[in-house]
Amino acid sequence: MKKYLKLLVAGLVFVLAACGGGNDNSKPTPSSPSIPGGPSVSTPTPSVSTPAPSVENIGETMERIDEIIKGYVPSVVDGDITLPTSIEGYNIYILWSSSHPDVISTSGKYTKPLNDETVVLTASYEYKGIKGHTVEATTTVHGYTDEEKLDFVKGEMSKPEIDATHTSFTLITENDLNATITWEVSGSEYAIINENTFSLAEDAFLNGASFELKVTIELNEKTAEVIYEYEIAIDYSLRLAKAKAEIAKPELVDNKEITVPLTGLYDSTITWSTNDEEVVIEEDKITLPARAEEWTLVITGAIANEEANNTLTFDYVVAADDGAIVAALVEEIEALPLWGDATLEDKVAIDAAKAKLDNLTDAQVAIFEGLETSGELTEKLESLLDKYIEIRGVVLSEEKATWEEVEVATGYEITFTDLGKTFTVATNEFVYADYGMPTDTKYNVEINVLTGDATGYIGVGEAITIFGNPSELPQVSDPVITLNGTESFTWDPAAYEGATAVRVYADGVLRREIPVELGFYSYRFNGIADSVTPVDKELVIQFVGNGTTHQSSNFYKVTASVQGAGFALNTPYPYFSNGSIRFASTDYNEGYEVRIDDFRSYY
Repeated sequence: MKKYLKLLVAGLVFVLAACGGGNDNSKPTPSSPSIPGGPSVSTPTPSVSTPAPSVENIGETMERIDEIIKGYVPSVVDGDITLPTSIEGYNIYILWSSSHPDVISTSGKYTKPLNDETVVLTASYEYKGIKGHTVEATTTVHGYTDEEKLDFVKGEMSKPEIDATHTSFTLITENDLNATITWEVSGSEYAIINENTFSLAEDAFLNGASFELKVTIELNEKTAEVIYEYEIAIDYSLRLAKAKAEIAKPELVDNKEITVPLTGLYDSTITWSTNDEEVVIEEDKITLPARAEEWTLVITGAIANEEANNTLTFDYVVAADDGAIVAALVEEIEALPLWGDATLEDKVAIDAAKAKLDNLTDAQVAIFEGLETSGELTEKLESLLDKYIEIRGVVLSEEKATWEEVEVATGYEITFTDLGKTFTVATNEFVYADYGMPTDTKYNVEINVLTGDATGYIGVGEAITIFGNPSELPQVSDPVITLNGTESFTWDPAAYEGATAVRVYADGVLRREIPVELGFYSYRFNGIADSVTPVDKELVIQFVGNGTTHQSSNFYKVTASVQGAGFALNTPYPYFSNGSIRFASTDYNEGYEVRIDDFRSYY
């Protein structure tokens, strides 16, 4: 009976298969191999030897594909996952998208999030004309644990730099994980924290310090700690700078003594020296010599400690000592010659001593008058001053200068200091024209008295006098002169409108007065230099007016390199005829110079 039932069922199955199952939507499931990463699907084996033709149920196939796709996405993700773009045995292409591609990318790449994240992975594909079919799979991606977050914050921390240039800064209290960070300092009174600002006092470097910085990190009742240790060594250079800054300039007492410190802060020592060998240093006392003139003292302190050294420098202007001034003056007067031995050269020293005596302060006068020899010294100086006779009563006119006659004078010496020219006259007057000196120019003149050897007196010209009566007309313009090597100089006559002549002085002597219009002056034909080798000469040049439109200009000095003709000329023998001088002509001459009356006049 059982065998019969089996045959009957088999026959029924055969009939149903032949008839299509009596349902158009019923389709046999094709055999499918095991899908890597997806569930296995088994196909039942027909009990008959001849398979019936099958018709695919697309819906069931897509459901199977959906399940396979979902199988690729685990419920919890802690690493990379496989998201294939095709399934073996099915002709499809899968396109993935992710709700958090930064956590799970479309290729299955895993990036650990900060906190747990829910990620929806969506697969889109087409199958046999059905487009846009999507499959969603949700997974939980684990983020960092609190312990890992604390480790991360700790890793982001670094030991703050603390040295002489980094003594105050803001401590880090913020982070991306919203962990609470607090700081504590311990071990030294020099290190403090005030509202998350760390400060280290300068005393830490002056005295040395040890301390700890502890940072506590809290997150969701989890705690981590980091301790930074610091050892601050003594800064001996800073100690020395502090010690140096505390030392004030020692006081100079009565221009004679200075008391100086020998020690400073932080066990520093000071050794003193000066710029003057006569200054005496004994321990902390510096004693100054008494001098007759104001002078500058520099004291230097070499300050040092165990490992550093530096210097202190103080300057003092030391006033002249009254006693030394008087003593020096006494020596000066004593060194002067007696009345009968004094010479003209001694007058400078005599005048200097008299000026010093006249300019003594009240305190110095008291010291001088307290000397036993003060009367003798004063009498000696006054008698010496009587030996020298000065020019007095100088009177100027348009033609000459006169002065008071000196009884013992044997003559007078007049020096034109601007030109370096000296003249000697026998009487107490000087006529300008007699010596070729123009009267329309100012001259600085010194007059000296000449005396005979028997008198014992010495005449001197103490007064500097100005000769001449210059007009009030404007002066001609400054000279525009061009030097031409060692032979000549030129000027532009147009630059001196109203000027009539140019005067040229060399070695204090008026060499030539020539018309302005000439515009040219030659050195080697005027007797300035007879040497073939060039010689530097200082020429004094003056442009003068015609007396009605312009007065003389100032003197102008020009340094020129001058030389002679370089060859000998035959000197013509002069002869006189009808009140004139004649002489034979010579080759190479451009002109002739006639000197009369000791070179004072030129033609």
